Amino acid sequence: MRKSIATVTLSGTLEEKLAAAAQVGFDGVEIFESDLVNCASSPAEVRRRAEDHGLRIELYQPFRDFEAVPPAAFAHNLRRAERKFQLMNELGADLLLVCSSVSAAATDDDALAADQLHQLAEQAARHDIRIAYEALAWGRHVSDYLHSWSIVRTADHPNLGLCLDSFHILSRPVDPGDIRDLPGERIFFLQLADAPRMHIDVLQWSRHYRCFPGQGRFDLPGLLEAIVATGYQGPLSLEVFNDVFRQADAERTATDGMRSLLTLEDTLRRRLQTPQRTVQQGHRRCRCGGRATPACCSTGPTRTWASGIEATPACRRSRSRAPSPPVPPNGRRRCSPRPSHASAELTRPT
Repeated sequence: MRKSIATVTLSGTLEEKLAAAAQVGFDGVEIFESDLVNCASSPAEVRRRAEDHGLRIELYQPFRDFEAVPPAAFAHNLRRAERKFQLMNELGADLLLVCSSVSAAATDDDALAADQLHQLAEQAARHDIRIAYEALAWGRHVSDYLHSWSIVRTADHPNLGLCLDSFHILSRPVDPGDIRDLPGERIFFLQLADAPRMHIDVLQWSRHYRCFPGQGRFDLPGLLEAIVATGYQGPLSLEVFNDVFRQADAERTATDGMRSLLTLEDTLRRRLQTPQRTVQQGHRRCRCGGRATPACCSTGPTRTWASGIEATPACRRSRSRAPSPPVPPNGRRRCSPRPSHASAELTRPT
């Protein structure tokens, strides 16, 4: 899969950020509006510089507080969007991220939101631009991906799809497993970030404590597995707001980011290749080949068992509570002597 990084993740000028991303092998970048505004180069010059580096401008962001607003505000927002589309044509970007509104003017009206997003997508289509609608975890009325998908589905426009952001999904008490039911072609973009588990305001958590995949506590391999199952074909893009990253050397940060994506991909590959537990003759079977029991591949604090060898604390895969098998004469239980499959854990990038 293509690999991308948001310019907001890196330190320095926009030119320095593009150079760092290209140097470590990224295929594309998300350009954050503040980076472009503070850049001395014109959008056309930025486009040429990205092309010289072999980078695709995957997405331009953000476009805020658009949907579910009164008529006067909506007319103003369409004028804002027109100027944005013209800039994107000059920049060479064909995907705009629209965040769910946090404005006090927005109403809790999904039908109105869908209608206004449909009109935005229609306007975008005239510029060969698509709209990726993202549910912010702190959105005023739309704050989870299922809600944003309901609105996108109602809007029903081919130029309107979803942007899924791992932070906005995994920081919320919403089951990410339902992502498997989404049509992959309607997922326009995927942003990835990890984070430590914290009990603070979600906006502050997002803006200051995101980190690269494998450096936090989110189950990013599980999330990516669900998204890949939809048939998603877009890039994996890092969008990490982190105060330390924005002060560190841009190339070093980009290197760590690329390493984290490669590790995440490798972890997912091993997960997909590992045989899952199956049900045979009324019993669960562990991935090590033996019948799953509290002693075989358990996650408990007691002894655990690896395939064909004496019990060790290394084989921890199943949470089954099936009865334990009889104890052999030597007093030591063993799993079925089939080859074991090593569990894949995402290592922390250095």
